Amino acid sequence: MEMKLENAIFDHSHRPHTDGLETLRYFNALLYRHARRIKTTMSSLNSTCHSKWPKAKEEPTKRARAEVEQDFVHLYEHADALYRHCQADITVLMNSMAILESEKVIAQAGRMEQLTLLAFFFVLISFVSSFFSMNIPLLANPPMWSWFMVSGIIPVPSIGFYLFNDKLSNAWQRLRRKWFS
Repeated sequence: MEMKLENAIFDHSHRPHTDGLETLRYFNALLYRHARRIKTTMSSLNSTCHSKWPKAKEEPTKRARAEVEQDFVHLYEHADALYRHCQADITVLMNSMAILESEKVIAQAGRMEQLTLLAFFFVLISFVSSFFSMNIPLLANPPMWSWFMVSGIIPVPSIGFYLFNDKLSNAWQRLRRKWFS
C-alpha cells in the first residue's frame, strides 16, 4: 500500500501527478473505512464478556484473545499510520499543484507584458499613420521623411517613461515623504 501511495503522488520524474489526487482521495477513504472496521472488530473482541458469546475454557481463550487483540492493535496502528501518511501526501500534492499553477501564471504574466509592449509600439505607429492620412490642406503632400521623423520622435518620451518608470515612482515616493511627512 505504501508503494501505491508513492506511485500515486509522483511520476518517474518526481513531478506531482495531477490525476494522483483522485487516487489519493480513494486510498484515503479506503484506509479510513478499513481503520474504522478494525476499530469495530477490536471493540467486539473486548466485549466478549457479553452473555451471547459462546463460552470456552478460560486459559487458552484468554491467551488467544490477547494475541488476536495484539494483532488487531497492530493492524489498526498500521492502517492509521497509512491514513495519516495519505493525508499528508494529499496536502503535499495540493501544495505542489498550487506551485505549478502559480508558475504557469507567472509565465503567462511575462507573455502579457511582451504583448503589451508590442501593442504599445503599434498603437503609436497607428496614431502617426492616422494623423498623416487626414485630409487636411496643411498635410496634403508631406515628404516621406517627415513620417519617419514623427514616428521616431513620438515614441521617445513614452519609451523613456517605460524604461525609467520604477526610478520615477521611487523618486516621487521620496518627494512625497519629504514634503508631507
